[in-house]
Amino acid sequence: MFVGQSVIFVKELESTNEYLKYFAKNEGLAEGAVVVTEFQSKGKGQHTNSWQSDANQNALFSILLKPKNLSGHSLNALSFLVSLAVRATVQKFLPNKDVTVKWPNDIMVDNQKIAGILIENRLGNPTESVVGIGLNINQTQFDDLPKAASMKSISGQEFDIEAVISECLGFVEKYYLLSKRDNGVKQLQTLYVSQLYKLNEEVLVDSKKYIVTGVDAEGKLLLGNDKGSKSIYHKEVAVIWN
Repeated sequence: MFVGQSVIFVKELESTNEYLKYFAKNEGLAEGAVVVTEFQSKGKGQHTNSWQSDANQNALFSILLKPKNLSGHSLNALSFLVSLAVRATVQKFLPNKDVTVKWPNDIMVDNQKIAGILIENRLGNPTESVVGIGLNINQTQFDDLPKAASMKSISGQEFDIEAVISECLGFVEKYYLLSKRDNGVKQLQTLYVSQLYKLNEEVLVDSKKYIVTGVDAEGKLLLGNDKGSKSIYHKEVAVIWN
């Protein structure tokens, strides 16, 4: 197993992604290196969003990947594979729950968000991708976040954070290796769509009702209604999920 073979633990950081990007640029870390922290003071979510988490309650970590076989639009396979890995991890620990991926890469249990993913790519030779994962494990209070949840708030059980991270790293490696096989990226896309939140259900886009029909190879959400079909990039327009 190469994902997680090298683990850098720092008790408190501003951001695991920023720390790992700095080390990758200045120290030449090997692929699969991981940064783990107990608390992020400036945790990053998608775009300008922040990721808030209580100290020592959740899984907060970033992984360095160097996807030589992926470029351009095929880099979307990273979003597919990491989403699938985190989803599979949560499903393993919550086997009786419905765990899905809300496009592009939020992990949902029923209608509550349990994890978020932020992937930052530095294009070059080689391309380097820093994959940040925030997974709510033992935190039970989420002020001003009514749709947030954790593995503990859902199940009533306390979980070993290290064990959850270890499982997740294993799943990331599994799906990452799949991306390198013939037709592997297409398989990842198919698997991702099969686990999509609200698949074949109704959402609102620009105040119009659409059915979620899938996600294409470029990562665009596919929608349809009786007037036709459309595809949208993340943040291109607001999607009202429920």
